[in-house]
Amino acid sequence: MASPLFQYDKISTSRKSRAAFTLDDLSQVILSSGSTISIDKNIYDPGKRFRQILFRMSKGAARFVVSKSMTKGSSFIVITLNGVAEVRGTELVTLVDPNEETRFVSWKVKSKPPLVFQMGNGGPDHLFVPEKCNRCSKMGSSPK
Repeated sequence: MASPLFQYDKISTSRKSRAAFTLDDLSQVILSSGSTISIDKNIYDPGKRFRQILFRMSKGAARFVVSKSMTKGSSFIVITLNGVAEVRGTELVTLVDPNEETRFVSWKVKSKPPLVFQMGNGGPDHLFVPEKCNRCSKMGSSPK
C-alpha cells in the first residue's frame, strides 16, 4: 500500500510485516518486522541540494540506503536510545534490541569524513568501523 509520509509520522511494523519507503532525496528506508521509527525532521530542497533528515528509532531493525551527500549543512541522522549515527552517502543497518543495545553496521562507505556515531546523551564521538558491528549500550560502545 502506498501513502505519503510526513514529518512527525511514526511507522510501526507488526511481527508479520515489513515496510519500505523512499524519501524525496531518493534515500530508502526498509523496516523489518517488529520495528518502530519516527520521522522527527524531514526538510529537502532539491534546487539547493539540501536535506536535513532525522529519524528516531525505538525498536527493531532498519536498513538505510542514503543518497549521495548534499550541500554543506545537510544531514541524515538516526537516533536510538543509546546512540546517534550521522550517515553520508552509504548504507547503514541499525538494530535496536530489547536489551537496550544498539548495533550500527555500515557498508559501501564512500563518505569523507568517515561516518560517526555517538553514545546517547551527547557522549564522545566514535568513528564507524565499516563492515563491522558497532555497538552502543548504556555501558559504552565498541566495534565487534
